[in-house]
Amino acid sequence: MIYEKKSVNLVNSDQTKWKELTPLYFQMTPLYLNLHQHIFYGGSCHSMCNLSNDVISTLSIMNANVYDRFENVCNDRLDSYVLSFYVYQNQLYFVNLFSFLMFQKNLFIQEEIIRKYHLQTPIYIPSYEEIDHDYANRWFEKMGAKYKEIKYISYHLTPQEFWKYTLDVKKSDYRLFVNPNDVSGSDMRWAINYNANLFLDLKYPWGTKGVYNKQAMNLINSIYETKLEIFQWFYQLSKIVKNWQVFVHDLLVEFHVWQTFESWIKEQEYDLENFFSLPANLTKIYYDSMFLRMAKDVLVQFVGFSKIESQRRKTITTTDFNIYDTFWNAFLQGYEIVQLPKLIFDGEKQKLRWLSPQDFITTSFNRECEEELKRIKKFVPSDQWEQFMRKEEDYGN
Repeated sequence: MIYEKKSVNLVNSDQTKWKELTPLYFQMTPLYLNLHQHIFYGGSCHSMCNLSNDVISTLSIMNANVYDRFENVCNDRLDSYVLSFYVYQNQLYFVNLFSFLMFQKNLFIQEEIIRKYHLQTPIYIPSYEEIDHDYANRWFEKMGAKYKEIKYISYHLTPQEFWKYTLDVKKSDYRLFVNPNDVSGSDMRWAINYNANLFLDLKYPWGTKGVYNKQAMNLINSIYETKLEIFQWFYQLSKIVKNWQVFVHDLLVEFHVWQTFESWIKEQEYDLENFFSLPANLTKIYYDSMFLRMAKDVLVQFVGFSKIESQRRKTITTTDFNIYDTFWNAFLQGYEIVQLPKLIFDGEKQKLRWLSPQDFITTSFNRECEEELKRIKKFVPSDQWEQFMRKEEDYGN
């Protein structure tokens, strides 16, 4: 496994029909080892390549307030995951695509709304295009509906319902490619925001496939696999956490972010309790800023990723306890492996607690690896260490 930064061409230049294309070079910077021990590469400013955004998303879901199921008003509470509908003459109209999809996929939501508002069935099912073009208000205008006759419904999902929906969407969006010829320009643009010249010159449509090589496929797969790992890990954790908002608060405390925020509130002469009674869109901004500050630490010390630092000082920070086995090649590449305390959640006590590196139980094979590495470094010249490196799956290399 190669931990160094490198520049690779992503275009399938070996095929004759793509010879005319200018090579597309991508600067691949190894940032993390994910839970599958595959390298997650950075090198793009695209939000898809920023794992901190995924930490913010998962914690925001867990931190969502739970409101009354139904409200007959339009609201701007960003953390309540609202489905929006109109009711006119006992018929239901969808305000946006998200509301339509959730209604379509969940029988219990359909039954609850139909029962609550005594709706006529079957419900008219609009096309995506109709929803995009605000079909409801167009129909109201044609029917001469008066404003006071149209009822607006806010239907609040629970965080659990929204998370299940989100994870289902992620599983669909982040399916790994097995053939590089299946990767299209649209896939590349969505994943890392890089475009081959043929798309910039509009010579071929965005859906054209076969343009990108195995390097490109592996790069996209590493992004998809890693992001899905984060959501699945927190989703499994959420099943044993009884009070999600208390958990999020405790997590902020353990990573010393909440205390800093409290100090800032005092400096601004805000009352903390009154501050969090402000509109949710404002408090969400401050929560997200706290999530961002601790995102990298959460990934390493809580989720279990390993952070690769290769710019100045070659270091890997990890909570892995079998470091000599796991990072065999990294040791031979001159990396320093730093073990950090690991944060775990005790489901029985509903408490977070830290494990120090001394609490880790190492395997006998790990100890054998440690002794073997010591012998190699002592008796073999450093320019020959490479021959002792393990051969691994060509994943993103």
